[in-house]
Amino acid sequence: MVDHLSRQKVFNIVINHYDDNTNIVLLSDISDTVIESDRLREKAQHDALTGCYNREYLYDSFDAIIEQRAKDRSRADFDGYRPF
Repeated sequence: MVDHLSRQKVFNIVINHYDDNTNIVLLSDISDTVIESDRLREKAQHDALTGCYNREYLYDSFDAIIEQRAKDRSRADFDGYRPF
């Protein structure tokens, strides 16, 4: 959803069934929380001086690739080299 200033908005929606004829709907604007979470993730994954991904991001990405390849039961080809 976008507000009148074209800013992205994020909502948490909870629907509680109260009785046969009544539902309670709670909408919470969590846009600021999501923005802050994204900012912190960016800060944790990038070097402050260069802006490049840091070592922790590399390790996490590498682990995720290895786990996905294990699930797929295929081999990871990181450098484009496949032996005959």
